Amino acid sequence: HEGIYNDLTGQWNTKRKEEYGRPLAVMINNIENAIPQSGIGQADILYEFVVEGGITRMLAIYSDYSNLEKVGSIRSCRPYYVTTAMEYDAIYMHYGQSPQGQEELDKTGIDHISGLGGEGSVSFYRSSDREAPHNVYTNSDMIKAGLDYLGCRTEHEKNFKSKFEFNEEDTAPRGEAVKKLTLNMSVYTQPWFEYDSKNKVYKRFQYGSGAVGRQRNHLLCSVRDIRKLCADSTYDEFLRIPHDSCHRAFIQEYHHTVCSLHKHR
Repeated sequence: HEGIYNDLTGQWNTKRKEEYGRPLAVMINNIENAIPQSGIGQADILYEFVVEGGITRMLAIYSDYSNLEKVGSIRSCRPYYVTTAMEYDAIYMHYGQSPQGQEELDKTGIDHISGLGGEGSVSFYRSSDREAPHNVYTNSDMIKAGLDYLGCRTEHEKNFKSKFEFNEEDTAPRGEAVKKLTLNMSVYTQPWFEYDSKNKVYKRFQYGSGAVGRQRNHLLCSVRDIRKLCADSTYDEFLRIPHDSCHRAFIQEYHHTVCSLHKHR
């Protein structure tokens, strides 16, 4: 093969000259007031986890974060996002954290860019078009400034092994064809996917309504691989998912995403 191999997508980038280093994993807001998001279309992988009260947040993982104009809005850490980021040897980026999130940050020692740390002032900014806390963003220059401030390692260790193994060629999937898939994530959100046979991807929608003329917020996300990891959860007194039960949280992994965002009437 010509080019540089991307171990997050299994694809070869013929325009790239340097090996991919450690990816960046960013906490992305996903409540209705935070739509549309910015920059998630450039992520290689999107995870969606249920957090408190049935809302979800996303973890956008980027193999290349050198050309990100605007990413966000960015929200606070939860512990199971930390452990997910560590599976990729990723640098984790968040603005704030729950008590359990702070415990996991301390316990794991993960390299992380925090909005509440000394690096926060050079790594994040607040936009004027949205109200806090839904207005925190970053970009490539600010990410680099945060990494320089912290002195983070940006290359994988020599013994790092990717968690994915890809086929060399396209392989026909087994099972029934699914043209539409609805996910009962929680009472708050039930996103759905519709198959685009022309482009061979699933387009993701959320916060929709069947009422004609009613405003609808749609997140259109083209996904090549949807992985439902698990579908059950328990909560603490603040309706957060404790870390010791996060293995039963309702989690979706959207692999190799190509997203665009639209607001329809």
